[in-house]
Amino acid sequence: MSSPTSSPATRSSSLAKVAVLAWDVGHNPFGRAYLLAETLSRRYEVSLVGFQFPRFGDAVWRPLRDASIKPMVIPGCDFPDFQKTLTTLVPKIDADAIIACKARLPALQLGLMLKAARNRPLLVDVDDYELSFFENRAPLVNLTTVSPQSLAVPFEESWTRHSENLLRYADALIVSNPALAAKFGGVEVPHARDETRFDPARFKRTMARRRLGLRPWHRVVLFVGTPRPHKGLREVLAALKACRTRNCRLVVVGTPPDDWFALELQRAGGKHLRMLPDQPFDALPELLAAADLVCLLQDPENEISKYQMPAKVVDAAAMGIPILASRTPPLAPLIDAGAVEPVAKDTLADRMDHWLGRPRRRMARAEASRTWFLENASYAAVLPTLVDLIEQHVVAPRPIEPGALEFLNGQARRFGFG
Repeated sequence: MSSPTSSPATRSSSLAKVAVLAWDVGHNPFGRAYLLAETLSRRYEVSLVGFQFPRFGDAVWRPLRDASIKPMVIPGCDFPDFQKTLTTLVPKIDADAIIACKARLPALQLGLMLKAARNRPLLVDVDDYELSFFENRAPLVNLTTVSPQSLAVPFEESWTRHSENLLRYADALIVSNPALAAKFGGVEVPHARDETRFDPARFKRTMARRRLGLRPWHRVVLFVGTPRPHKGLREVLAALKACRTRNCRLVVVGTPPDDWFALELQRAGGKHLRMLPDQPFDALPELLAAADLVCLLQDPENEISKYQMPAKVVDAAAMGIPILASRTPPLAPLIDAGAVEPVAKDTLADRMDHWLGRPRRRMARAEASRTWFLENASYAAVLPTLVDLIEQHVVAPRPIEPGALEFLNGQARRFGFG
């Protein structure tokens, strides 16, 4: 692949089109890509492009299946066929700026190919430390040191380790929290929500509870997201059962990826637990309106927790719900702002009692949480940062670097497609 010949000076900084790339549309990584696209749609014409890898299903992730921005869904596959998919896709994407979401190869390689072919700025959004999901976290520089079989699947360990080396070729990085900023650099853009939809004034608590099969006297701790063992649900459930406050319920909205974990929670929870499958994203504000408290007891030593800003914290803050959470680096801004109370496993039951039994205290915390959200994580708050970043780089995109061209040409040689 050769470098582009068009001059960036010939393009105006008044943009019309931004393409947001998702490495998979079938599970929760699609969420961040969608919300960036929806935020940017207030200013630009946005296209959302993502791959559908069979491992993660054959349909768009359920919470966003009926959302207003419809993605261009591209069938995902293994190499060498995936190289052909990328090569044929590049001419079909016309945008003035590209945002590749997550440091995973499918979106990252497509973004680099578009930058090389069209001389467009490439921004890479990093909202997780992707190597925290794998055993081997050492970046992979030399691809000849691994077997061809380990390079077959574009989103697996070897390619994810190599992708970390490709971040340097982006025009700029976007990160979702301070912990990722400290590791990778970049401009912070927290998980954001539409302040016109996530507004507690729009919903009646009694109606929201009735739709969940809950009674007005229930005290509800809500978890919305992907239930995984490292997210502390076992500990939250145990603390809730130990509460002195009567009629406490833990409502978990989200489908556990592991059946064994779902069964474990159901056996431990009994009458104290209500589990619901993934719900449409548009239903989320009303679900939150039914809650008294959100608790996130993550393992601070878990490599994922060290760098992950749980989106459910932003959801709760937007709807003015008190939040108890483990102290982790990504949550530092919310703790400092008084929107989140840090809590440990041995004090969780007492702090649950404190908030569940005192409605007036919950109202005071609600105001602090909502204020933090409006000032930091609403669409209106993050849009100017995104616009400034895009406009800055579209005027003078970085030239495609020799290392990026070497990588792209190597992929073409390795998998047989120019």
